[in-house]
Amino acid sequence: MIVCQFEKGDAGNVIILVGLSKENINRMLQGHPVFIGGQHAASEALPKGYELGIMCGDTEQSIYDMLRKEGLIHPDTKITKDPKL
Repeated sequence: MIVCQFEKGDAGNVIILVGLSKENINRMLQGHPVFIGGQHAASEALPKGYELGIMCGDTEQSIYDMLRKEGLIHPDTKITKDPKL
């Protein structure tokens, strides 16, 4: 996995890019999210005090269900998704 931070375009938007290996993707497909933060070397690319979690699932609902099962989110957690879905 690689994580980097850079500015893009005239607007100066900051992009945080995460590149995942096949092994990371295989772990996520088995229900194990990837976390970046704390002592992880790649956390230097994140704003101070932030951690990043990445996961995948068959559907948005399956991702939501996994997060609830693991106790990472609760009914009052603000969730946003692509309105086209």
